[in-house]
Amino acid sequence: MLRDILFCAKLPDPPTPHLLCSNIPPSESEATLIYAVIAEAKAEEQRLSKLLLDRPGSRSASWKMVTRYKIGQAAKFIHAHEAIISPIRRITPEILQEIFSFILEHPIRVPYRRVTRDLPWTPSQVCQSWRATALSLPSLWNHLPTVDATRLTKTKTKLQLEVLNELLRRSANTLLSVHIFAPGVDLRSPHPAVGLLVQHSERWGTFIIHSTPSTIADIQGIRGRLPSLRALELTISRSQNDYSHTRLDIFEVAPQLRLAHVNGRYFGDVVLPLQRLVHYKGEMGPMFRITQLCDSRVLKILTLSESIDSNFDSGKMITLPHLVRLTFTTYRSAETSFLRCVSFPAIEDLHIISRQEILYQLLHQQFCALGFLVD
Repeated sequence: MLRDILFCAKLPDPPTPHLLCSNIPPSESEATLIYAVIAEAKAEEQRLSKLLLDRPGSRSASWKMVTRYKIGQAAKFIHAHEAIISPIRRITPEILQEIFSFILEHPIRVPYRRVTRDLPWTPSQVCQSWRATALSLPSLWNHLPTVDATRLTKTKTKLQLEVLNELLRRSANTLLSVHIFAPGVDLRSPHPAVGLLVQHSERWGTFIIHSTPSTIADIQGIRGRLPSLRALELTISRSQNDYSHTRLDIFEVAPQLRLAHVNGRYFGDVVLPLQRLVHYKGEMGPMFRITQLCDSRVLKILTLSESIDSNFDSGKMITLPHLVRLTFTTYRSAETSFLRCVSFPAIEDLHIISRQEILYQLLHQQFCALGFLVD
């Protein structure tokens, strides 16, 4: 009995101990040795299990305890060495980058406000090779966390600056996704994080800001320095001061801008390169100029909300020749609605939230290749 306990659970020595504590893939010769020791360990595990099952009543409790311990050690040995020959170790950095990029493009959740924990830290913290791969993929780090200007504490601002500086370094020269959140706040002095991002405005690909007209207008450092901006979302909130007629023209020069969303009730003038937009979403406020969209040869998607004080020349017929999708909300009557004075011969997808009479009038006067209608 003592002889069985002492000598019958011999496991082979690990042939590649340096691979047990890393994710480096084994060479072909090393893999051959690993397969061999796994086979030996499995044979030993089976032998011990058979001994444990044979004549259970004649074995002492201490012998059973030691034998189970040896079976557990054999199982750990097998598991550790099977991990070395796992196919995941042989995934090339290029394939890993594709996987990381897919995770970035298809996140589990898409928060409106991005916080630091939403960043893809996990791939860079698995092992050295994964970290090197993640750090070599700049597009993994160009979705910057939201700059929350409503929380102006020295500690949080310092941490925010450290995170932004690191992400700006990791993202290299890729286009940035920038989000500033300061609803209802008129910043008396520029936020340090906003100032840092303005220095890199040439790299902005997407810019989202939720703030007051005065705060938006104060970011003058980006005017004429948005050569790569492709998507813009402005949510204009009520100001504590009277800036209701502030002219927002800092986005007027943006040659690559193709998508613009303007949200909120604002009575000032928001100047955008409307003739270059493929997709525009906004409210028809007093300063909205629909005629600028009419000259566009690229506008295909339009989302508009019409209010009582919307401003347009109801005596002039307007044509949107290339528009294929329109989502329109109006509470006006058929005689005064914007739809009464517009035509879109190429429309395919039409969504209307309105009084029923407007829909009937529209269908009566429009001659278009409509493919989908929602009322």
